Amino acid sequence: MALRNLALAYEQEGFHNRAEAAAKKALSILESDFGPADVSLTPALNVLTEIYAAQGRYMEARQFAIRAVDIGPGAELHYATALHNLGAVLEAEGKLNEAREYYARALSARQELLSPNHPYVEITRAALQRLNRGVHAFTPAVRLK
Repeated sequence: MALRNLALAYEQEGFHNRAEAAAKKALSILESDFGPADVSLTPALNVLTEIYAAQGRYMEARQFAIRAVDIGPGAELHYATALHNLGAVLEAEGKLNEAREYYARALSARQELLSPNHPYVEITRAALQRLNRGVHAFTPAVRLK
């Protein structure tokens, strides 16, 4: 998790290559320790999704987001973030109906785990409402610390 956090810090500072390397190393360590589908991988997969999306590398971002979603709800809030991230990537790709579906699932997951006015719930709710109104704009992924 320290490498994942380092990847977040690198990404926030604009060091995309360093962020990607740290996140991939974190993912590799987690995979070797826990296997390819353990819930502990979801935060690292989310970071990789966010790194690639921030660079406009949507195909790669989507692949990591799908993998994070496929790990499932056992990852709790990280799963909800994966759903939101996949919605954001699909939205950026212009796949608005699919994006709407994932935002709706993310909203449901976040509402189950967080208070109704929590900032993460509000961000996902706003993204879904925006798409329902027919307004298209990329929603940055929300990272869980």
